[in-house]
Amino acid sequence: MQYFTPKEQYVGTLENIIESLEQLCSKVSSINRLRLIGGEPFLFKDLPQLLDYMESQKKILTYDILSNGSIDIKEPILQRMQKSKKIRKVSISDYSHVPNIRLKQESIFKNLKNIVFLFLY
Repeated sequence: MQYFTPKEQYVGTLENIIESLEQLCSKVSSINRLRLIGGEPFLFKDLPQLLDYMESQKKILTYDILSNGSIDIKEPILQRMQKSKKIRKVSISDYSHVPNIRLKQESIFKNLKNIVFLFLY
């Protein structure tokens, strides 16, 4: 952002995200829904570890992942979401008018069909 100096910028590393979540959890009794947004959350290389962290936190009750549908969900992420004991939701933005993204969305739906999810399309 244009008014931040490099010292003030937030870096979206796994460690920084966990540190921020720990600060938040220390100040609240629970987080009813944690929403992961982007850019594109499925591009975050440490998403499997972040899902593990969220699963381990009793105060985080549910989570959402908001995707634009341009990236297929990798197997380690699907496995973690399938094993999760928390309510989880994948929301995919409607870019059906964009041919390349529509093809990815069809693949995402196919990959998720064996897991119980709520979809917003």
